[in-house]
Amino acid sequence: TIDREIQYIAQQAAAQAVVDTGAVSATVVVLYPKTGEILAMASAPTFDPNDRGSISEAIEQGALRNRAVTDVFEPGSTLKVATVAAALNEGVVTPQDTWWVPAEYEVDGKEDPYTDVSRTEGRVMSVAEILTTSSNVGTIQIQEKLGNDLHHQYLEAFGLGQATSDSLPGENAGLLRPLTDWISATAGASTAIGYRVDVTALQMAALFGTVANDGIWIEPHIISEMIHPDGSLDVTVPRERPVLSEGTARRMRELLQGVVEQGTGRRAAVDGFAVGGKTGTTEKFLPEQMIYSEDDRIASFIGIAPIDNPQIVVAVVLDSPHGEIEEDGATVKLKFGGVSAAPVFARVAEAALQALGVAPDGQ
Repeated sequence: TIDREIQYIAQQAAAQAVVDTGAVSATVVVLYPKTGEILAMASAPTFDPNDRGSISEAIEQGALRNRAVTDVFEPGSTLKVATVAAALNEGVVTPQDTWWVPAEYEVDGKEDPYTDVSRTEGRVMSVAEILTTSSNVGTIQIQEKLGNDLHHQYLEAFGLGQATSDSLPGENAGLLRPLTDWISATAGASTAIGYRVDVTALQMAALFGTVANDGIWIEPHIISEMIHPDGSLDVTVPRERPVLSEGTARRMRELLQGVVEQGTGRRAAVDGFAVGGKTGTTEKFLPEQMIYSEDDRIASFIGIAPIDNPQIVVAVVLDSPHGEIEEDGATVKLKFGGVSAAPVFARVAEAALQALGVAPDGQ
C-alpha cells in the first residue's frame, strides 16, 4: 500500500524535523482512512542497507527499527480526542455545554492538583473550548461525566492495547491496563489526558482515522494483496468495527478544525485546505530510572485533511525536541507539539494532498 512519492515526502520531512528540532528521532505515518491503507511510514534517523559499514552506528541510533510500530509513548493531549468523542457519543456532553473550569483541580489520591499550561485563573469554558485550548482540567471533568467503564470500553474499541495489524512484524501492542487495575481515583483522570497508557504512532493514526472515517475503525495495513507461486491471489480484507456514530465523528472533525484555526494547532494549517488535528506534549518516561524526565518531551501532532472529505491522516511524533525559535517577536519552545510537530504535519499533508491530486477547497 506504500505510495512511493508520499513515502519519500514523509521520509524527507522526518529527517528534516530531526535537524530542525534536535530531536532524538522523528516518526511520520500517513494513512488513507477510508480503507486503512498505510501510504507512508517513515522514521529518522534511518539506515541505508547499501552502506553496511555504518550498521554499528545505525544500531546505536536505533535506526534499524520501524519506530511507527515498535516504539511506544504516552500520547498526552492527542488522546483527549478519544475522551471527548466518547462523551459526545454517549450524549453526556455537547460541544456547546459550558461549566466552570478551575485553574487547579484536585483528585483524591493525587498529591498535586491537575493544572493547565499557561492558565492561572478559572473561567467558564465550553466543550469546544476545552479541546481547542487543550485544557487538562476541562478534559478530566468531561471524563468524570463519562465514567471509567465507558471510557475504558471506548479506548479498547479505538484499538489501544492491541496490535493494529497482522502484516507488521515487530509491532508493539502498547499498554492499556485492564479496567480492574483502574483502582486509583486518578486512573481515569490521568488516562483522559493521555498518561498511564502506552501507544504507537500507528495506533494513534488509526484512532484519528476512525474520526475521519465517519466513526468506523478500520485496520491499518501495508499489504494490499499477495500473489502466490501458483498465481492465486489473496486480497487483504481489513477488519473494521463501529466506534462512533457518523454524527459524532462529524462533530469531532469540526472541533479538530477549531484546534488548528483557533487553538494550539495553528502551525498545522495548510494553504488552500481546511484541516483539523490535535497537539500533544508529554513528559518522557525514563524506564531505567522509573521517573519522568525534567527536560525531555514527546511532542506530537495528528491531523486529518481535508476536514470535510478526509483523504489522509498524518501522525507526527518527535522524541525529545529541544531548543527555541523566534516567531512573531516571541520566543517559543520546540518541546511543545504545537510548535515542533504541527509544522511537520503541514508540510507532509500539503505535499501528500498534491501527490494524490486532491483539489484545494472550493475548486
